[in-house]
Amino acid sequence: MKKTSILLSLLILLNLSCSTNDSDATVSLWVDSERIDCIGEAEQTCYKVQESSIIDEANWHLLYDSIQDFDEQYETGYIYRISVIKINIDNPPADGSSMKYILNRVISKELDE
Repeated sequence: MKKTSILLSLLILLNLSCSTNDSDATVSLWVDSERIDCIGEAEQTCYKVQESSIIDEANWHLLYDSIQDFDEQYETGYIYRISVIKINIDNPPADGSSMKYILNRVISKELDE
């Protein structure tokens, strides 16, 4: 019985230590239909994104980071509305991002006309 209590306590502590950071958030992003050339750590292509309820053509921002589990799904020519988990990285490398984006789900995918 004592071993079971110790094991249960260890599992609870492990679960608490693996929980997400308080600054993590789930947000909705619009992703534009084309990636554009940009320079971050090196020359690359960036998503144009915005966190708003409706698309404002004057409000696109460059996202220099990848979006885990979305990069493989992205198709040029479609505007996406996606839900992502935005994770704050506490001690990022000097040349790295302080944020990590993970796809939660694709809300919509519409052909850009």
